[in-house]
Amino acid sequence: MFDFNGDGRQDLVVGYKDGFIRIYNIASGEVIKKVFTAPYPIKGLKILDDGKIAVISPLGLTVFDKKLNEICFQQLNADAVATLGSNENESIVVSDDQGVVHAFTLEKQ
Repeated sequence: MFDFNGDGRQDLVVGYKDGFIRIYNIASGEVIKKVFTAPYPIKGLKILDDGKIAVISPLGLTVFDKKLNEICFQQLNADAVATLGSNENESIVVSDDQGVVHAFTLEKQ
């Protein structure tokens, strides 16, 4: 969870089989934002400390900024996603369908 709309409250981020990410206001249940990631089911997502969202699908890993703009993509058949480190030095860790673990570090913006 992360405060995506700036109201001081945590919002819920959910990935769906239809390829959309939806961000919900927890108190009202209202959809705050919705973005289409790919024409494939979202297999997993992880919110980084700075609000970026790492999303995996059968296409690969896509990272969005907290305004849901795509900032990078890596093609691989990802099965799981996690983060490692802290806000100052956070990496995205992805395992693929062959059991290989890949680590990606994003430049701070």
